Amino acid sequence: MELVCHRKVEYKTYVHDFENGFLYVENWANNKLKDDFFVLSGDLYPDGSVKPRRTKYFYSRYDPPEVKKEIGIVKINKFKWFDRLFFVDDSGDIKNIQD
Repeated sequence: MELVCHRKVEYKTYVHDFENGFLYVENWANNKLKDDFFVLSGDLYPDGSVKPRRTKYFYSRYDPPEVKKEIGIVKINKFKWFDRLFFVDDSGDIKNIQD
């Protein structure tokens, strides 16, 4: 048997703690951002995974009904738009965190 390809995947999770009780999480595979989201500080395990039945929030610069999740790096040192965080409810509808 001849080895034709050998790949190593490296997973990294970065977490930033905001003063208001939110955490910003980035999940990377090799050098590619796979997911980013916000979560309440008590809803995250130490390894960076979200506890069961907890809500993951995403930032959207669009207004409803055009709101959509885009994977991209949030500039955490300038981020202040916590009122523009959204989540997907149990029925699949996108809701604002203030609703």
